[in-house]
Amino acid sequence: MKKDKLLIVADSFPQYLDASAVLVSNILSKYAGEMIAIAGNSSARIDHTFVPPCKTYYIKTAKLRIIEAVLHRFHFMLLPYYYMRLLKIAVKIRPTVIFGNYPNEVMFVSAYLVSKKLKLPFYAYMHDLWEENMRYSGRKKFALKWEKEILTHSKRLICCTKNQQEYYNKKYGLKSDLLLHPVMDERIAEFKGLTKKADGLEKKVVFVGSLSSNMNEDALISISKAMALLPQNYKFYWYPIADIPVDYLKSKGFDISRILIKVVSTTEMLREISEANILIAPLSFKNCSEHEVETVFSNKLLIYFTSGTPILVYSPKDSFHSVSARKDKWGLVVDEDNIENLAVAIEKLSNDDELRNELVKGAILEAKRRTASSQAEVLYNWVKHDTWID
Repeated sequence: MKKDKLLIVADSFPQYLDASAVLVSNILSKYAGEMIAIAGNSSARIDHTFVPPCKTYYIKTAKLRIIEAVLHRFHFMLLPYYYMRLLKIAVKIRPTVIFGNYPNEVMFVSAYLVSKKLKLPFYAYMHDLWEENMRYSGRKKFALKWEKEILTHSKRLICCTKNQQEYYNKKYGLKSDLLLHPVMDERIAEFKGLTKKADGLEKKVVFVGSLSSNMNEDALISISKAMALLPQNYKFYWYPIADIPVDYLKSKGFDISRILIKVVSTTEMLREISEANILIAPLSFKNCSEHEVETVFSNKLLIYFTSGTPILVYSPKDSFHSVSARKDKWGLVVDEDNIENLAVAIEKLSNDDELRNELVKGAILEAKRRTASSQAEVLYNWVKHDTWID
């Protein structure tokens, strides 16, 4: 009998700090079995406090800005390079299951091809949708070539929301497994309930995350305009991973009169969200990746849930965010693209203590449904079950 050993292949991985890296790290932080990772060097910034959960090999490419711009369009052309690098490492470490994390299609396809070469079970973990989000022709063709083959021939197709499961069932007739975006057990243990705010002071509406034309740009523009309708003490604090010049936001149509952009450490960001009046979770209503908006689960919610600050969900009514928040009462939902209604909701949630308390209680219950330890156990049981027996 072979001892189970999980190989994780993920371009986004600690110490590179982005949403996908946080997600995978949270899952693996409580994983009980043996595991090794192969990571890339994503364009995200390095955070030396963000430690990998296991031994990690890094496949690095040049980081010059012009090279990164080219690779964004043509990264798939490096498939032979990544395949050979992954194969060499995989032969050395002898895994029993390969877990491929999408996004980053070239490492995802390479991991699948290595699994076929070594005759190992492959897990296709779809953090995001693939083909639907490809806008450049080369990357679109690459997705059309590989997506159906990989998803239909994987040992497990792993989705992150029920909406995503239903989507792939309609698209390809596939059954899938569900691995929830997990909340760290330690964050739940530290939860202290609703954070009380003093009356008459600044009202802080906070968003944690990056600007994305595919996912949130028009919603964030609407938020900035809704903030301008509120009393002067309402301010919009935005904590992205990398700085965003306010002049650039203005050129995109933002009302910048209430926006404060801050790039801070993870520790400081966690403190800031616990001291906010509202945490906002926006998804696009127009000019966006429609199916992604319907199926996605935003990583920012993982830290929102345990913050003690109520959440306002601003997203289309059929999105998983809106459906889940309304059903399980972890967020106040505004599901119409309406700036005036949004402003009313922001003011209401800032001042209605009964509603604020109800939503914070709902958020911690949602966190407890998706602990890192429970999701790691799900993955561990799959690996043990699927490991080949001689």
